[in-house]
Amino acid sequence: MSSQNRTTVRLPLRMRVMRGGLAALDRVAPSLAAGVGSRLWFRVPPATPAERRRARTPAGGEPFEVGADGLTVRGRAYGDPQAPVAYLVHGWGGHWQQLSAMVEPLREAGYRVVAYDAPSHGDSPGGSHGPHASSVMELARSYALVVERHGEPALTVAHSLGSMAVLWAARHHDTRLGALATVAAATEAEELLVAFRRMTGLGARSGQRLLQRIERSIGVPIAAFHGPTLVGEVLDGAAAPLLAIHDRADADSPTRVSERLVASWPGGELVLTDGLGHHRILWAPEVVERVSAFAARQPA
Repeated sequence: MSSQNRTTVRLPLRMRVMRGGLAALDRVAPSLAAGVGSRLWFRVPPATPAERRRARTPAGGEPFEVGADGLTVRGRAYGDPQAPVAYLVHGWGGHWQQLSAMVEPLREAGYRVVAYDAPSHGDSPGGSHGPHASSVMELARSYALVVERHGEPALTVAHSLGSMAVLWAARHHDTRLGALATVAAATEAEELLVAFRRMTGLGARSGQRLLQRIERSIGVPIAAFHGPTLVGEVLDGAAAPLLAIHDRADADSPTRVSERLVASWPGGELVLTDGLGHHRILWAPEVVERVSAFAARQPA
């Protein structure tokens, strides 16, 4: 394994305590450990305080709310309602203001920019999984609902698991796939499971039981959440531009995920950065400029 995927991150104390407890439970009661793990799998990390989110909210814009299927999604739209639409899609445990550095450059490039919080994220309440919990399927459905309100995407900028949600929505909710820029893509459930087990301390026996519990809960095989496979199903010979940006020091999603995504996408472009990690990459000027240049190249 290359050094780019060996980044060590020290977990907070509460996470280390949880990991130690689950590792001990894994050895004596793997089924019980898997049950705890399955609840954690759908659990959304604690939200960023509202005042910090507001501090990164660009001035202006119009708030909106859409709802269906037990979901309520809140967001904000910037720019000319007649302009082509660019969507900003955050990742797991995130909020739309994490991508707020993209708002003004995309407006200057001629887009109407629409950003929103998925269920149990930011300002949006919980959905079918209850408060403080969600799933990639809910993230995908919330994206589809916002697209239904604001129009088909000319461009989507998606971070982390938001990239998977966009692909899932294109496959299962018939959202048109316009130009797509992914940042630190997390588009392979198998990689997410490996990282989750490493974080929680779950071993092989409880890990297998965890997988079975997850699949029973969502009613879909985990193998269905595989970016390259979804790309083949969604594109099916059609042309859509892709820019994938990923940092070599990303401790949450390894660069090989974006590498495989680009390899499966005809004409896809991969850009690797250094030292930006999984979240700072969203605010890095060189990344914002690269996304803006990609957006400006797309036909109106």
